[in-house]
Amino acid sequence: MRPLIQAAFWPTIACLPALAILIALGVWQIQRLEWKEGLISRIDDRVAADPLFLHEAMGRFDETGDIEYLRVSASGVYIHDAEMYLFAHGPEGLGWHVITPFRTRPGGYILVNRGYVPDRALDEMPRSTDFVTITGLLRGPGEPNQFTPDNEPDNNVWYWRDLGAMESYAGRIVMTRNRFQVLPFFLDVEEEGDDLWPRGSVTRLDLPNRHLEYALTWFGMAVALTVVYVLFVRSRLRRRNSNEL
Repeated sequence: MRPLIQAAFWPTIACLPALAILIALGVWQIQRLEWKEGLISRIDDRVAADPLFLHEAMGRFDETGDIEYLRVSASGVYIHDAEMYLFAHGPEGLGWHVITPFRTRPGGYILVNRGYVPDRALDEMPRSTDFVTITGLLRGPGEPNQFTPDNEPDNNVWYWRDLGAMESYAGRIVMTRNRFQVLPFFLDVEEEGDDLWPRGSVTRLDLPNRHLEYALTWFGMAVALTVVYVLFVRSRLRRRNSNEL
């Protein structure tokens, strides 16, 4: 027993922390997998549900703050003079998502993502001022990452959905007697089934889910480390025994 302890002591000291970290990372990825599968299931349910009225979604937001991907309908009028252009990729390459204030009632507005338009077609979009009913998915404000360029409100060029800055930009143009204030989320409209720009249904629904792959990778590395440890200890033990003969 003593030769085994001597052969295994330092390798064990070196390997145990690494093994614990690998197993912990694998368990964490399994937890992330359960969370991601729940999120995808919730999104699928919401996208397929009958649309709520906008005031119902607002009530849910006040209660829980959870409105992501809720399907809603709203009636009102677009304020095209204050539309904004969010840089985006689309079926024809680089272009824009058209963000337009939508007046739902006197003094009530929501910023609506009407969809994707290529740069060449910006001037071809219909801009009706008729009273319309729209349906789409609610999304929260965006968050930039370290690679996201700064928005350029002075040029009406946007790289991420900064709700506060967009509200300020549109408010200066709308110039209402009452304070211009938008609801605290965006509405991505659904595709309306025509060939006109912009094209809706731009909400990304195919969330990546590779957590099982990552978990198997970490657990596989833990198994490999264990095998290497056993072989190394056996090798040291053999050498020690041969030296004693």
